[in-house]
Amino acid sequence: MAAVAAALAEQARDRDTAPVLAPVPSGFRNNPSQLQVRRYEHAGRVVEVGYGMHRDPRIEVDGRPVSGLAVDGAGSDVVELVDEGVLRRMRVHLVGTEIFVDGPGRSLVLRAVPRFAEPELHQAAGSLVAPMPGKVVRVEVKAGTAVRAGQVLAVIEAMKMEHKIVSAEAGVVSEVRVAVGDTVDVGQVVAVVDTAGAGAEQ
Repeated sequence: MAAVAAALAEQARDRDTAPVLAPVPSGFRNNPSQLQVRRYEHAGRVVEVGYGMHRDPRIEVDGRPVSGLAVDGAGSDVVELVDEGVLRRMRVHLVGTEIFVDGPGRSLVLRAVPRFAEPELHQAAGSLVAPMPGKVVRVEVKAGTAVRAGQVLAVIEAMKMEHKIVSAEAGVVSEVRVAVGDTVDVGQVVAVVDTAGAGAEQ
């Protein structure tokens, strides 16, 4: 619940500081589609919160809808959630990438995971990344698969279009970091191809 409060507080702060249309909820669409997504790290685990602040707010945690949870109010410093009929008021303090959440009987410090990763940072050689946010609809390879240049490794669906992730060079897949159904951000590593394995049998 702390991660949900953090996500709602961040979206409220974004709207408070927006240069235009500040009263409009973050990610608002006339025809709601995908949820907005934010990720937080705590105790070595990353939690993903999806939210849609429309007439009927939707909340998901790690891709699963949260039942019995409603948003009573969401500001940049106070978030009020109704959990199974019980009102829970949480104070949220945002300091850079750290979010301090104080709720009933518990305080947590979360670290915001960047929404848009910089592709060149912290990547192994041969990393293939998502060109835009979307959903993984196909994974064509697994670790150990020998691939040729131009071979499709995975397919991501975004804005009702499919985008193929292809290997730039021949090699051997050393890692596959996504599965069908996963949501990915732009720059997120999908797979890693070891080009030193280019001599492997195709």
